[in-house]
Amino acid sequence: MRILSKVALCTIVAIATLEVCARVDDYLRYDAPLLEPYVLDRLYVQSAGVVRGRPLARFKDWRLNSLGLRGPELRPGTVRVMCIGASETFGMTESPGKEFPRQLEEKLRGLRPSSDIQVANLSYFGLKLSTAAALLPDVLSEVRPRVAMIYLTYGGYVARTTSNVVEEGLIRERQSVRIVSKLGELARAATPLVVQQWLRELQINRYVAGRSIREHMPPDRPGFLIEDLDRIVAVLREHGVTPVLVTHANRFSGDLGEFDRRYFLTVWRKFYPLYSEAALLEMDERLNTAARLYATDRNIALIDVAAAMPGGPALFSDHEHFTNDGAGWVASMLATQVLPLLEPVQQ
Repeated sequence: MRILSKVALCTIVAIATLEVCARVDDYLRYDAPLLEPYVLDRLYVQSAGVVRGRPLARFKDWRLNSLGLRGPELRPGTVRVMCIGASETFGMTESPGKEFPRQLEEKLRGLRPSSDIQVANLSYFGLKLSTAAALLPDVLSEVRPRVAMIYLTYGGYVARTTSNVVEEGLIRERQSVRIVSKLGELARAATPLVVQQWLRELQINRYVAGRSIREHMPPDRPGFLIEDLDRIVAVLREHGVTPVLVTHANRFSGDLGEFDRRYFLTVWRKFYPLYSEAALLEMDERLNTAARLYATDRNIALIDVAAAMPGGPALFSDHEHFTNDGAGWVASMLATQVLPLLEPVQQ
């Protein structure tokens, strides 16, 4: 019993020591609090029934300004463009300052150095168009952009079954043992991709056992997208802002290697295990098509990134998020097409 007690005590001391080291590491790298919860939810606050960015919030390398938008403070007298979207717009795996709204700002200034142009970034992980429409009146009164570019993202439509959805829910911070997440990151980095693939497929197969899998996207999803676009476009136009739609690109265009395609389709499907890989690809295709038709019918400018952007690992870090180069590719395409829309302000 003495030996077991000593082993247990040593184990507890070792875990406690590692946890302290993890917290000190976060403090030194990110100026994170030592005792408070340190999770992604620190970036968010709930206000008036919806979730928005918390002013001046920080989590790891992600920082919000005093308006709760990612990026630097807005300066008086600048010509402004707003980008609206979810994690692809917020920036997920890019280096700080390399998310496409920041690179878009650099490229617009390069194309028109005589103008002081700023790009505001209204986005966060999982932001839905319906929620963005609810946030916009307050944000637009502060930002006052000339143009708003909506980078469409479709994850929120996979399991959606109703209209008029603003269902972000309460943000609840959770205290976690930080060493667990750090050890998980180290384990993933050390695990061969083929093993990670096998583990993901095993997890998905266990989850779907005995359940039916959707091989196609439900036919009502484009209708939900159009309803949300009507709301957000109406708010933008009411405030004198020119809307621009940007189609959603993914990794899977072009000629990918068999393992690359299978691996990242599985990464994508892990979020929606009851939908087949083909159904997820169909979702992007059908909703991009719906967005193109919508833009034509409503006389709205559309930048078709999905049709032009190559797939593969050079531009995508996973199934849909960008590398630094991928974000730069998007920024270059957007800059050349949005610049003429700023002409009336710059004359």
